[in-house]
Amino acid sequence: MVFVERDKEVMQWEEARQASALGHCQVVLIDGPVGGGKTELLHTVTERVARQDAVVLTALGSAAGALVPCGVLSQLFRPVQAPPDSTETVSRMFDIVTSGWPRGATDEPVPLQVLFELSAHLLELTTRHPVIMLVDDVQHADPPSLHTLLFLMRRLRSARLLIALAEPEHGLRHNAIFRTELLRHPGFRRIRLEPLSPESVGLIMAEHLGTEPQDLREYHAMSGGNPLLTRALADDLSVAAGGGDPVCGEEAVAGGSFTQAVLACLHRGTASMLAVARTLAVFDDPCSPETLGQFLDLPPTITAQALNDLSSAGLIIGERLRHHTIRDAVLSDLTATERADLHRRAARLAHRLGDPVTRIAEHLVAAGHCDESWAVATLRAAAQTAIHDDQTKTTIKILELTLRADLTGKERLAVTMQLLRADWRLNPAASARHLAPLVQAFEDGLLQLHQTITLVKFLLWHGRLQETADILDALKPDDVTTPEAQAELALLECWLATTYPSLVGRLPLPAQNAPAVTGRLRTRIRAAELLAEVLSGRTGADLAHDAKQFLHQVPLEDSSLELIEAGLSTLTYLDRAGTAAALCDPLLKEAAKRAIPTWTALLSAKRAQIALRQGDPAGAARHARAALSFVSAEGWGMTAAAPLASLVLALTILGRQDEAGALLLNRPMTEIAQNSRFGLHYLHARGRHHLAVHRHHAALADFLNCGELMTRWDLDLPALIPWRSEAATVLLRLGDREQAARLAGEQLAKAGPEWSRCRGVSLRVLANASSVERRPPLLQEAITILGEHDDPLELAHACADLATAYQSLDDLDRSRQLLDRAVRLADECQARPLRDALKNQRSTQSEPFTEPCPTLSGAELRVATLAAEGRTNREISLALFITVSTVEQHLTRVYRKLKVRTRADLRRHLSTTSSC
Repeated sequence: MVFVERDKEVMQWEEARQASALGHCQVVLIDGPVGGGKTELLHTVTERVARQDAVVLTALGSAAGALVPCGVLSQLFRPVQAPPDSTETVSRMFDIVTSGWPRGATDEPVPLQVLFELSAHLLELTTRHPVIMLVDDVQHADPPSLHTLLFLMRRLRSARLLIALAEPEHGLRHNAIFRTELLRHPGFRRIRLEPLSPESVGLIMAEHLGTEPQDLREYHAMSGGNPLLTRALADDLSVAAGGGDPVCGEEAVAGGSFTQAVLACLHRGTASMLAVARTLAVFDDPCSPETLGQFLDLPPTITAQALNDLSSAGLIIGERLRHHTIRDAVLSDLTATERADLHRRAARLAHRLGDPVTRIAEHLVAAGHCDESWAVATLRAAAQTAIHDDQTKTTIKILELTLRADLTGKERLAVTMQLLRADWRLNPAASARHLAPLVQAFEDGLLQLHQTITLVKFLLWHGRLQETADILDALKPDDVTTPEAQAELALLECWLATTYPSLVGRLPLPAQNAPAVTGRLRTRIRAAELLAEVLSGRTGADLAHDAKQFLHQVPLEDSSLELIEAGLSTLTYLDRAGTAAALCDPLLKEAAKRAIPTWTALLSAKRAQIALRQGDPAGAARHARAALSFVSAEGWGMTAAAPLASLVLALTILGRQDEAGALLLNRPMTEIAQNSRFGLHYLHARGRHHLAVHRHHAALADFLNCGELMTRWDLDLPALIPWRSEAATVLLRLGDREQAARLAGEQLAKAGPEWSRCRGVSLRVLANASSVERRPPLLQEAITILGEHDDPLELAHACADLATAYQSLDDLDRSRQLLDRAVRLADECQARPLRDALKNQRSTQSEPFTEPCPTLSGAELRVATLAAEGRTNREISLALFITVSTVEQHLTRVYRKLKVRTRADLRRHLSTTSSC
């Protein structure tokens, strides 16, 4: 084991040893902090002088040994391995100490006769060999031994004698007379051991690990340069490395050795050092000597000295523990009861000193008790502060402790409501535990209106529809008497109408204008009204302007989250997806920065929906997956329909039908779909998936169900869900062109000129339901409208449909140009199925057709050619924009006309002209 960075100290020792060898008695005092390497230095020099012609006498002081008269002297002169001519002299001195004078109290002076005999024998011994006397932990030496050592120092000043004493820094404050006498000795030297430098810490690490870590800051920060702590840390790191090569630069690993080393330093120090260290560990904050003195009932001078000793030992910086691992080690030395008692006392002192309520609450939570008369008020104030600072976990701990206090019924309800909101922030699934007692409180008539409204919203979040309906049915007009209460109910009515419209009729008051309230409540009502107006079919730049203004001004908080969703939805349904995205992104970043999972999940879900309106299915899938990852499946409740719908629709567009189908299978939400606006999006997405996998009747059922609900709820807005155009697309696949044209026309009439994106989609579907000759002008108008919006996916569909129309009219040049544009747009959107179908269509246009048989029609020939290439019926239907059923009918006629039975026969037949 190397002895690092002690060259100066060893040199001082050598100078003293050489001086003593020349007949000048030397006295060396080695001091430093606990764990600072004093014993190690003694061992090092002992090993060196043991190889020389010297007699080495050693002793170790101890707290218990201090009660034994001449305990240190007995150790010094015990029989040892020494030069043969010295053994008898040393044994004689041992006999003198142990039996040559009456044994009594530890403070009884040593008889002069004993002192003279010892000095005579020791002087005679130094004439033959240099003598070195080493006493470690001399602060624990008994008084008679100290008295004897002083006598020998004075008596044998010209002897070849070196007396080395080692003690910790705090030991200097004991035995003042002894230290004064040391200082008066002409051969006195003091060797002070300082903390290790980072380079020396690296040497110790290299010794244990075989290589020196590149970044020593973490290791030096933990050990403070204390050799004992450094070696313990190296031991732990070596164990953690498992015998392999440690990775340089990784965070230091503190384990059992480090913990024991910290505790060894404290228990070898003074009682005040241990008490102060424990107090600092409990407070986990800087503490002045005055504060520590009040807590420990000690004079400030004592606590200041303890702080100084802890600092010298490398355990603290300033007035706090150096590293969290040291704090953990100190706390591990306390029982649960001791720790709780310290925290309880700390809370009382902090309260008396007027510390911040959050700091007091931390101690109360750690103590697990809040039986003080002032505790409840402090905890509730601390919970408000913690939730404001986004310390959600801390808030939950504080509120859970508060509920264990002796609360009034009103206080208990208020605290439960706070805990409900805090749990929902962090883990909505956990918030469900508070619903049953709150429902019971409502039934008992204990909830105020605003508390009831909060309960309704959380019940709906968790899908507890019947309980919600029962509460709404139980509300009476008598419960709404003040303008504020009327405004709160109006806000709830507006929110239900746009989010859970199946329940809005259960409110006690009919729809009415919001009461004349001002301020924040008026702003909240207006934000909810914006979405209601849009969903009722109203348009206008003023709605978009008001929504933007609200989103710019409203802070992100629990109470505003549903209104932020309403504002973003307002812009989205007004075909302002780009504006909605620009406003949503900074809110999403803020929620993530503040580390509130539920906020982040909700905003991610909304961002996914916006991305779909921008023709960005890949981005929508990314945001939707993020939303579902931030909150568990159980935690999402009814609201899960929103991100799930976006993810299913995005995966469908991207061509990942298996993944979309698995999501629908694993998380069915049929009941939810029948009761909420989010459910409408779910039905729409499921219908699109059914259509993509050719389950046409299932797709049609979902789209018509969507339309029935929207009509019943008075939310029949195409910009919300374009169910008519979606149903018309299915009907076209099923061959019902007349019904498809009717639905597309109805949607076009509802869209109006201001719903431009929806109007463009309606024109495209209407064109596909029209005759070939009528399609180009309708599709040109659709392309013009969609080109003004940031939705390349819908534009790609419109270009592809117009290309097909031109192909049917034998205008192949324009058809190819539009197909090229559509392919580029589909590539941009990563819409693989659309892109592949368009490329197939483009390739068939590029290949000249040779009529192999005059009996086949043009449509039959195209189907036969693709079938001969090995395409499946589904691939042929996508390439030619016809149904699978139509493909099957064409192939049946082709097989009959050409008299073939397999596709291989068809391929051979079409490859030659002799078969015609």
